[in-house]
Amino acid sequence: MEDCESNGINIFNPTMFDLGETALPPYTVIGGDAVVWSETGQKIGRQYPWGFAEVTNEEHCDYITLHDILLKHCIEDFIEYTDSVLYENYRMDHLKALDLNSSIDLSLNESSFSEKDRS
Repeated sequence: MEDCESNGINIFNPTMFDLGETALPPYTVIGGDAVVWSETGQKIGRQYPWGFAEVTNEEHCDYITLHDILLKHCIEDFIEYTDSVLYENYRMDHLKALDLNSSIDLSLNESSFSEKDRS
């Protein structure tokens, strides 16, 4: 955590949102590398010596909880952050990297605007 803070890396903080007691960290997420067919249908999970852990079973994994937190409660914040911070930082870095002495004229030419556009 100290490395993240010292390097300016933001960590998702679920306490900023009203998620209820059941959605408090830490979260356990497993990745599924196996597909098993049963009477109830297809199950995705991971096979261990002691049994099969399903990705979508809330008793085995917090994938559904994290999915709900990130995509139902926080999606607007992620979209806003992406637009206002990440894109703007990218845009400014790109503009700074442009060679302003190139043959492309990036300045606005006032004569190209009509009187209607100026008002």
